[in-house]
Amino acid sequence: MESSQDEICYGALLNAQAKPVGTNTVLSRLLTAVQSAASFASFSLQHTDGVFEVFSDQGVKFAVLDILTASKLQALSNVLDTRFEAVVETRTIIKRRSKSATPFKVSINIFGPGRVADEVSLSLSKVKAFLQHPQALDCDVDYRNPDMLAFPGMEIDMRDYIGMETSSWKADHLKRDIEDILGSLGHVTDSGDIGPIAGLKSTLKRHQEIGTQFILQRENPIFGKQLSSRLHQALGARCAEEMEMKVALGGLVADVMGLGKTLTILVSILRSTEKAVEFGHFNHPEQSVGVKTVPTKATLVVVPSAQILENWEAEIET
Repeated sequence: MESSQDEICYGALLNAQAKPVGTNTVLSRLLTAVQSAASFASFSLQHTDGVFEVFSDQGVKFAVLDILTASKLQALSNVLDTRFEAVVETRTIIKRRSKSATPFKVSINIFGPGRVADEVSLSLSKVKAFLQHPQALDCDVDYRNPDMLAFPGMEIDMRDYIGMETSSWKADHLKRDIEDILGSLGHVTDSGDIGPIAGLKSTLKRHQEIGTQFILQRENPIFGKQLSSRLHQALGARCAEEMEMKVALGGLVADVMGLGKTLTILVSILRSTEKAVEFGHFNHPEQSVGVKTVPTKATLVVVPSAQILENWEAEIET
């Protein structure tokens, strides 16, 4: 968006909402921002009959602003030469392609001549709206917030404050990262048929093969290291250090009764026999004085009743 030479940014209205309209078009401006690893993208706002619409660089309308924010911007209708931009977190747009009708969060940057800055501030205050620091702003735009206290003769480079209001955004960003990581724990890398297994007489159903792959994946130390790496990236090394997965992870196979959980576990035991033998021959260090660990290739199965034990024995025999 081009701006006049004396145009400044007065600040931003935060926590606005925009509702998508029309087709879910992938916008070129957004793609450019993503490719350059930018966290935010900005789009023009146009005002028609009390409705503020969000447009792409190609002039395609793709969202409308919420009524409350629109009413605040409407208070500036009599202030000449003001304009608005919607600032959107790029990740918000990318992840919403499957939910195109859901409103998404935006902030509104307000621009205009420096000479009307106080008028902008006064008009917004009448509708109980106050300018905050922008989440993002083009580097060639001067930022002077009339709502920010400044004493006569005091020189302040307000661009240093850009992004200071994004703490809630960063918290949301971190929350989504953690949710993505936790969600990935249940994801199974489907490697197709698990192949022949020595000692197995039964034929596995597809869901049992996937269950076996899930168990073996969780027992793979590489999977734990990959998860640790993602935690380090999301939380930082200091926070994630105590959560580091240096060994394999546990898991739950929670299929409903009758889907063959017992067979799934037995197949997983057979499938990992070689690793169990390697573990049994591994020379473990002493854990404490006078106590030495005894490695074993056995798998411990704990059942709640003798009846369940009989079921396991029958499954093994067949």
